[in-house]
Amino acid sequence: MGLTGFLRPGVNEESHRTYGERIQRLHEDGKYQPNLIIFQGGLNDSRYESGELQQSVQDTLKMTKGFWPDAQIVLIGPITYRTSLGEVNGAYSQGAYVAGVPYVDANRFPIIPRPTA
Repeated sequence: MGLTGFLRPGVNEESHRTYGERIQRLHEDGKYQPNLIIFQGGLNDSRYESGELQQSVQDTLKMTKGFWPDAQIVLIGPITYRTSLGEVNGAYSQGAYVAGVPYVDANRFPIIPRPTA
């Protein structure tokens, strides 16, 4: 769902939930038994303070690990070369580290090439 993040809920009724709220609902449903869970975000969380964001990332990832302990969980940070997302990238990276989840730093090491002028 677009326009969602660890702190930012989506913008319409269907998607008006953070990542943590969505994970909680999937777990409560009981039908979802993943072996791989990939979180990716960045820009949508850029309006929030980095300490609060790091805590939300860490809490969401730890909750997810608790719900599905056998699933591999990965967090991919902002997929952009924009230096303005450095604080988000740092909060995501540190939150993933504390939660014990692999982090793909696509901000410092972009996976989308910078445009050439």
